[in-house]
Amino acid sequence: MAVLFSQLRSARSSESGLGLIEIVISMFLLALLAIAILPLLINSLQLGPKNAAVAAGNQLVADGLTQAGAQGLVSCSSVRSLASTFPAEAGSTTSATEYGITLAFVPGACPPGPVDYPGTVEVTVSAVQHAGTADEAALAEARQLIYVVSP
Repeated sequence: MAVLFSQLRSARSSESGLGLIEIVISMFLLALLAIAILPLLINSLQLGPKNAAVAAGNQLVADGLTQAGAQGLVSCSSVRSLASTFPAEAGSTTSATEYGITLAFVPGACPPGPVDYPGTVEVTVSAVQHAGTADEAALAEARQLIYVVSP
């Protein structure tokens, strides 16, 4: 009887470890997890560059509004003259060239007559990304009122 128990013990000790069925089941469960996570990974890889371009566009628009406000523009003509030089001044950063972003500075209508001064002029700064084709994506746009005292 003692010999029989010793043989059973040795048989049990040689069966320790993982069998083929356990390994196949664990691989199947791992594959299910990978299938669940794969769409999230692909989505994040696709949205990463787009979000970076939007962030760069927002930063450039904010910098453009800051620059327009810091100019000390006191006349409506100086607001209009800033519109001709604005993209060269604000859009020359590396993020603008890296993402293909151009800035536009569009001044609104000046107050109509001398009686309306001092007044405000609404300016719009927008960032547009050019994708190399006819496709353009508007990344950011902001408006600001600039105080002017003369035409």
